[in-house]
Amino acid sequence: MARVKYGALITEIAGSIAGTTFQKNRYGFTIKQKPTMVRPQRTSQLGRQQSMRALQTAWFALTDADRAAWNTYAATYPRPTRLDSSSFLNGYNYFCSYHLLRSLHDTVIVTQPTGAQETMDDIEIILTEVDPALNLSGGVTISGGSWVVLLFISRVVSTTIYKQKSKLRFIFSAISSGSLIADIASEYTAIFGDIPNSGDLVFIRRVGLNTANGQIFEFPPSSLTIQ
Repeated sequence: MARVKYGALITEIAGSIAGTTFQKNRYGFTIKQKPTMVRPQRTSQLGRQQSMRALQTAWFALTDADRAAWNTYAATYPRPTRLDSSSFLNGYNYFCSYHLLRSLHDTVIVTQPTGAQETMDDIEIILTEVDPALNLSGGVTISGGSWVVLLFISRVVSTTIYKQKSKLRFIFSAISSGSLIADIASEYTAIFGDIPNSGDLVFIRRVGLNTANGQIFEFPPSSLTIQ
C-alpha cells in the first residue's frame, strides 16, 4: 500500500482500475494492489477433472475401429445433450458420458459397444432406518443383461416444501441383474453427517449402465420417504 498526493486538477480517485484500488482511509489517500480471489475447488470437482483427463487419454488409446464403433453407436442410438434436447452426443461425448458415470463404480473401459439393446423399466429403491444402519433394498426391472446401478441421494428435505433444493450426492453402486441390498449408513454419514430417520424425506437419482454397451438409463430425480 502506498499513499497518494493529488494535485490541483485531480483531487480524489476512488475505486478499482486494472487490478489497482484507490481509496481513502485514516492515513489519507492510498493506492494498493487489488487482491485476486481464487475460489478453491471441491474435492469432487478435482476428481471429475481427473476422470475427464483419464477418459480423454483412454479415447485416444482406442483403435480406429473402436472409435468408429462408438461413433456408429452414437448415431444409431442418439442421446440428447444435457442442455439441449435437440442436440445429440457424438461418439466421443457418448464414450465420456458413459464412462464418467461408470467410473463411480469401476475402471472398466468398454472399447466397442455391442449393438444388442436391453430395456430397464425401473430401479426400485427402499431405504429403511434401523439405527445405526440405513438399509437399502429393492431391485431392477430389466429385459436382460447385466447393469451397473448408481444411486445418488440428497440430505433430508422438508416435507412441507416439496422442492428439490438439496444437491444429490453419489452414495451407492452395484452390478445387478435383479435384487439390490446394502447398508449405506457409512456412505451417507460421510457426506451428510447423520442418517435420516424413519418418516424423513430425501430425493434420489437412479442411473443404470449396461455393462456390455453404452446404454444409459437415467430416471428423473424423485422423492423418497425413509421407512
